[in-house]
Amino acid sequence: MASDQPWIPPAFWNLVAGARWLPVAIGMSGTAVWQGALPAGEAVYLKLAEGEPMASELRSEVERLRWLAGKLPVPQVMGYVEDQGKHALLLSTVPGMMSCAKQALQRPDAVVRALAAGLHTIHALPIATCPFDERDEVKLARARAYRAAGWWDPVDLDADHQGLSWDELMQNIAATRPTTADLVFTHGDYCLPNVLIDVTTFAVTGFIDWGRAGIADRAQDLALAARSIAYNLGEAWVAPFFRAYGPSAPAEARLAFYRLLDEFF
Repeated sequence: MASDQPWIPPAFWNLVAGARWLPVAIGMSGTAVWQGALPAGEAVYLKLAEGEPMASELRSEVERLRWLAGKLPVPQVMGYVEDQGKHALLLSTVPGMMSCAKQALQRPDAVVRALAAGLHTIHALPIATCPFDERDEVKLARARAYRAAGWWDPVDLDADHQGLSWDELMQNIAATRPTTADLVFTHGDYCLPNVLIDVTTFAVTGFIDWGRAGIADRAQDLALAARSIAYNLGEAWVAPFFRAYGPSAPAEARLAFYRLLDEFF
């Protein structure tokens, strides 16, 4: 895929004719993301992937976005194409700014309240008919499959886990895995870039990047949200986030487990 302009599959040509494209640098999904400005003024997003596991996550996002349509404020799937190893997902925009935008970061108090409110909205979604299973055992099976296929990359480990081998990480997983589960519908990668808020009111306007969403432990989202808050706003804002989410934060050991589990993806 060219770096100056995205690859546009023929099925999208009429949908994005005359669009001006800019790459989106924020995010660590492994896919290439482009923002397109259409001649009539609308904006769209194009996500591109080649090879696994990025392509499988793109397929997963399509499935989840179609299921979430009408349930939560998420992008609309305008088109999805697989063509000779290339995968392209065309999405509508969701209004608002990223919670990590410069303007948002000037109001950390409002951001953590918005993040907590947004997570309540996601976790309140009924799971009885949810077809997406993202519980610990499913994630661990996927992690082992990724490693067997040569897709696991230890380069981007968090500072707490730098230098640990696969076996050492798995030993830590086995030693710290929770014995109980508080199951809810989870986003799977609940971090500041994936939560959009109104530029004036700081109310949540939507959520993006749904490739890992499904039924999982509540602490899955809380752990990654807290990590993202510490990175973007500072460690001092983690406690206010947990207070806003309420009624009580999971134990640190539980949060640490889900941060560790995220290292495999």
